[in-house]
Amino acid sequence: MCNSGFFEPLNEAISSHLMEFMKPLSGRKIHCYLLDAGCEEGSHLSHIQEMLTRRGVSELTGVGMDVSLVRCRSGSLSFCKSTI
Repeated sequence: MCNSGFFEPLNEAISSHLMEFMKPLSGRKIHCYLLDAGCEEGSHLSHIQEMLTRRGVSELTGVGMDVSLVRCRSGSLSFCKSTI
């Protein structure tokens, strides 16, 4: 459902708020971490991370946690861009 665009306005709003929050860090080389607690399969985290990257946030690591092992495994297969 996340890929359908239904949540796009919500993800955009969250990205905009995060950009406002990070304004004081502008011009400084700081690595940021984004935690999504209760991320399910991680689709929202992945989309928000992509939006922030498009807006120029280059030093960003997204971390998603969820108690559902099945959903986390599903997300790791769908949204993980690198393997450990």
